[in-house]
Amino acid sequence: MSIEIATHPKRHDYDLTSCTAFVAGGAPRPVDHVKKIRKELDHAYPLLGYGLTETNGVGCGNFTENYLAKPESTGPATKPLVEIEMLDDDGNILPQGERGEVCIRSIANFNGYWNNPEATEAAFTKDGWFRTGDIGYLDEDGYLYIVDRKRISSSAAAKISAAPKWRPPLMNMMILSSCLYLALPMTNMAKCQLLSII
Repeated sequence: MSIEIATHPKRHDYDLTSCTAFVAGGAPRPVDHVKKIRKELDHAYPLLGYGLTETNGVGCGNFTENYLAKPESTGPATKPLVEIEMLDDDGNILPQGERGEVCIRSIANFNGYWNNPEATEAAFTKDGWFRTGDIGYLDEDGYLYIVDRKRISSSAAAKISAAPKWRPPLMNMMILSSCLYLALPMTNMAKCQLLSII
C-alpha cells in the first residue's frame, strides 16, 4: 500500500507527516518503489523486514538510509538475537558472498512443527540452524540478499494450499486433472493471482 500512497494523485491534499515509516515484509519491494516512496514522501522512510513463522518473524531488517543504499537487500541480521549464515546441503557454513540456503539461529526460533517430528528434524541442522528454504548470500557488510527458493516451508505450504478458497470446489469437478495457483509480482501490486486449470 505504501507505493499507492506515494503515487496517489491526491496525496498532497492531505497531511501525511505523521506517517514516518512504511514497513514491508513477506516479499521484497521493487527497487524503484523504495526510491519513489522516499522521494514522494520525503518526511518518511521505507523499511523492510525478513522473518518466517518459524522464527516468530525475527530475522533481518533494512531501515532508512541503509535501505536506500541497498534496496535489493533484506538487511543484516537482527543482532544480538539472530545469527544468519548460508549453509550447503550438508550443513556447512559457506564463505561470504557464496549462495546457499539461508539459515537462522535465534532464541526466537520455534521448537518444532506440531505432531510432525520428521518435518522438525528436516528443518534444523544438528547445531540449531533453521533451514528457511530461501537461497541467498551475504555481502561484505553482512547484508542478506535473497535470490531464490529451495523449497517451501511447512507453514508456507499450508498457507499456499489453503489460500485460494475456490480450489477445493474446482478440484471436485470430475473433468479437472490439475489445478495450480500462483502469485506473480506486478508493478503496482505486491502480487497478482493466477489460476491454471488442466
